[in-house]
Amino acid sequence: MFWETEKNKDFFSGRFGNKEGCSIFAVPNVGDVAQSVEQRTENPCVGGSIPSITTKKSRFGGIFCFLRILFPHYFRLMERFVHLLKSKIHRATVTEAQLEYFGSITIDENLMDAAGIHAFEKVLVTNMREGHRLETYVLKGERGSGVICLNGPSAHFFHKGDEILIMAFESVSPELAKDHVPKVIFPELGNKTWITKAHGTH
Repeated sequence: MFWETEKNKDFFSGRFGNKEGCSIFAVPNVGDVAQSVEQRTENPCVGGSIPSITTKKSRFGGIFCFLRILFPHYFRLMERFVHLLKSKIHRATVTEAQLEYFGSITIDENLMDAAGIHAFEKVLVTNMREGHRLETYVLKGERGSGVICLNGPSAHFFHKGDEILIMAFESVSPELAKDHVPKVIFPELGNKTWITKAHGTH
């Protein structure tokens, strides 16, 4: 078959370091299905030991591997991307903390728009007073309210009146990274107004 020829084994070997190729091509016998769930096989596409293709996890691993073969240039480009600061809300004042919630940070939608932060986007939050840091996701707060509310377990570490930094990140190509300048928002008057500056300017 296609993936069993020496030429194509070499093709897969050059990309994944294993002449057996990808598990997406390993079609098990019906009689071996029950046993193969118990067994584990080394899959060079994801760099670790995963269940055979009869399980959901390995099917997804096989699909990912197959996509890497079809679109190698895209994946090589993605691997080169640099993770940089996109924007920061600098020294916002916490207006409330709600422990009885399942997580997140609620931010005035005006501030979100100013900083280019989206609902449910992952952000890093740091506390200027205590030094605590956490990663969470953003929920939209009432527009114009100035709300900055830490929800869930983070309410143990962030309290009303604390000044915090809220940072969002993005992945960019090395070429664009050379000229990348993050946006910084400086809230004022209870988070209801702000000054916008490029990072590094005063």
